Amino acid sequence: MTTTQSRHSAYRRQRPAWVPGWPIYMMLYGYPLWWALGIDVFLWLGLTLPIVAWLWGRRNVLMPPGIGWWTLFVGWVVLSGSQLAGADDFPSFLFRLSIYIAAGIWFVYAANLSAAGNANRIAGAFLWFFGFLVFAGLFALLTPVTDFVTPFERVLPRSISSIPFVNQMIHGTVSQVQDFIGFAVARPAAPFAFTNEWGSAVGLLAPVAVFAVTRLAAGPKRVAGYALLILALVPAIYSLNRGLWLSISFALGYIALRALLRGRPRPFVNLAAIAIVVAAVSVLTPLGDLASSRLEAGHSDARRTSLVQQSLDGIAEAPVVGHGGPRVNPEEPDRAPIGTHGQIWLLGYSHGIPAVALFVLTMVTILMGTWRANEDELGFWVNAVVFVALVQMFFYSLIPVQLQFIMILGGISLAQAREKVGPVPQFR
Repeated sequence: MTTTQSRHSAYRRQRPAWVPGWPIYMMLYGYPLWWALGIDVFLWLGLTLPIVAWLWGRRNVLMPPGIGWWTLFVGWVVLSGSQLAGADDFPSFLFRLSIYIAAGIWFVYAANLSAAGNANRIAGAFLWFFGFLVFAGLFALLTPVTDFVTPFERVLPRSISSIPFVNQMIHGTVSQVQDFIGFAVARPAAPFAFTNEWGSAVGLLAPVAVFAVTRLAAGPKRVAGYALLILALVPAIYSLNRGLWLSISFALGYIALRALLRGRPRPFVNLAAIAIVVAAVSVLTPLGDLASSRLEAGHSDARRTSLVQQSLDGIAEAPVVGHGGPRVNPEEPDRAPIGTHGQIWLLGYSHGIPAVALFVLTMVTILMGTWRANEDELGFWVNAVVFVALVQMFFYSLIPVQLQFIMILGGISLAQAREKVGPVPQFR
């Protein structure tokens, strides 16, 4: 064998069989396909198996800040399972538990990737997914199709696919058509089950999309990126989703304030420019009238207020370990279960006040761990993502998918902070 052949063989033996971070890229870039097949939610869980194998094979696994709080949180969720009302509630409890376990695995995985080689690539993958959300929202506005039966739904036994919480995950939903402002509007939902999930994801990922467009893209790609951000206004307004509007407002204000505190007033100027664009859109297009009509319509306000009050009453009844999961109000069996319409109410009612505290402590730890990142680093923008998540907890649930976004972005950003300041203690 020649010297050149020997070197080539050695290179092939040392070259990784898979691109580092491949489960993240596979999940995000392939999301349109996974959603169309009806397997997207289950794939988030299934991909944790090769991730665990990868972590197990590493000589040292770095434990990111916050994983201790998260481990305690998962343990407390397990403990609260003792309060389930009956065996019929166990499948949904097990599903929520698996989501929380998977989120912790994705968190550790992302924190063990090389930020130098993956942080910007992951930001680019999330920009792709953000673009998918925008075009899925536009498609929802233009097509008469509101839902469809996915292949996965067809192959599952009817006894399983007809279970409500299972059907929500496997059935293809394009939009939710509602007429609470006086006429029917197709509110974007794809690739999720509900418009609120779409709004939550758009609000969370907007800071990362802005980072990828303004810091990573160049030339025609940057122009296309700016066009995407402006185009996103259309489905965002048509979603009639006040929680999304609030999320974007908080994100922009938070980012601008942080930059100003660092002596950089430019983001405030950019914020003023964005406000002018939004005002122009409101005045010059029908979108402004649509947004005004939504703000004037109090659709779901009374129901949400009632659910929050019932959740608070339930938390007061079982403040330590909760009720194990949301419960249907026997007086209003057709309404949403108690302990829904907000992650904080879901956690408090289902698993008790300690679960809320441990969940928030994890988020705050990620928030503080990314505090020192500068505007040219993903961590600065992920800091805003976590802040928005803490705001959204009061009116959005962050499961089954949004939590995975937060943990992946948090993990890679903490890896970026670690690589910036030097090595930290390693744990076997």
